[in-house]
Amino acid sequence: MRHIIVATDGSPCADRAGNIAATLAKATGATLLFMTVGGNLSNEEVRELARAEGSTPEALELLSNQILQQATERAAHAGAPCVRAQTGWGDSVETINEAARHEHTDAIVVGRSGRGRLTDYCSGASRRSSWR
Repeated sequence: MRHIIVATDGSPCADRAGNIAATLAKATGATLLFMTVGGNLSNEEVRELARAEGSTPEALELLSNQILQQATERAAHAGAPCVRAQTGWGDSVETINEAARHEHTDAIVVGRSGRGRLTDYCSGASRRSSWR
């Protein structure tokens, strides 16, 4: 295993996913990429927001950077050998999948928050699985 992506939003579920991914990266020597995705905003929408609101994109970027910094620090402290961070914009699933293709990712690790498109699947899977 050479490349792992962890999707994070700074929530406790995402933190647990990051911890598991850091352990996996340490064991395999994989590069760990933490990603946070800023909602369903395209790059053009973010630029329009910047023109209209002035500081909104800066606030979003600051929040994203804080989430990513905390995640990467925890992973480095856990012994992950190479930790990187990236912010994306747009649909979370599409943005993460695009990054996975670009990075030639071997695994994508996500936490379960109980919302979103995977809620029904994850709810059933968590009852059948010993991983939590």
